[in-house]
Amino acid sequence: MRTLLHTICLAVASAVTAEFLLGDQYLSGMAPAAQQVSELILFTAFYGSAAVLIRELARRARTGWPGILTLALAFGVIEEGIVDQSLFNPHFAGQHLLVYGYIPWLGTAGPWLIFVLTLHVVWSMGSPIAVMEGAFGSQPWVKHAGLLAIPAVLFVLGGSAIFVASWASGGFLASGVQMLICALIAAALVVIVFTVLRGRDKAAAGASRDGARLSGRGAASGRGAGFVVSVAAGLVLGGAFQLTHGLPHSVSAWVTALALLVVLAVGILFAVFVKPDALGFGSGAILVYCVVGLVNAVQTGPTAVIEQTVLVLIALGVLTAVAVRHLRRRHVEQTAVLV
Repeated sequence: MRTLLHTICLAVASAVTAEFLLGDQYLSGMAPAAQQVSELILFTAFYGSAAVLIRELARRARTGWPGILTLALAFGVIEEGIVDQSLFNPHFAGQHLLVYGYIPWLGTAGPWLIFVLTLHVVWSMGSPIAVMEGAFGSQPWVKHAGLLAIPAVLFVLGGSAIFVASWASGGFLASGVQMLICALIAAALVVIVFTVLRGRDKAAAGASRDGARLSGRGAASGRGAGFVVSVAAGLVLGGAFQLTHGLPHSVSAWVTALALLVVLAVGILFAVFVKPDALGFGSGAILVYCVVGLVNAVQTGPTAVIEQTVLVLIALGVLTAVAVRHLRRRHVEQTAVLV
């Protein structure tokens, strides 16, 4: 029962963050309640199952966060290159996303490629996983590996449904070569995770235990950036990334693409060298989505604003409850090390 609760919480958190907290349900105006409920079920099957699989497989292979985020990137490539094909569809959701910075030999636009793949790595997968692990721990939740067949089947079914719906709504279909390349890139990322990155977390845990025994108080104080600093960093970097993507198209697309890469590089360097609290970093990023979703709701109408405000309040409640639980647990662990 506990395993089921943990996985359902992560699955719903991933789906809600990826599509609803962002405000993507307002792309075509205020959708009826029944449609939004059906979309939530579909996105939970697709995004949510992917999040569960990514977390469980990475934790079982002891790849640490590098493995989780690499698998999240593989998911983004599959989602945007094969499932809904926004990387190649010039009229996806009526947004004309590829006009700005289109690269003919890639068949996609540079700024959109960087932006949408980062959305999946940081927001669709990374942040919900960080929050739910803050609540339930970073150990594998599913005791029997065979049970992972359930989210795997749901992921395939959900992805197939989105693929058909996307094709039926616009009639666009990427070329076989484009989809094959995306599949190969995703497969290569998965291989890297289970070869190059396998066991990294185990080695890091051993080093951490040795350091704790040798340095006592120093080890407790050397865990990296604190929770509040990590939240602030996630908020600032996530906000900078969203604002950079929103630069007017009068600015060169290559300037925008470069700026997006710079923000990403700063975030990666911060994660590697400062070692932020994962829950804090992910919570800061989710707070950015809260703001973005409210902006999208304001542009849609009063009913959307009410709905989005409720979603944001729920998100803030969950983040607060998980943060309190996480900080209490970490205080107990630090006290134990000092003793």
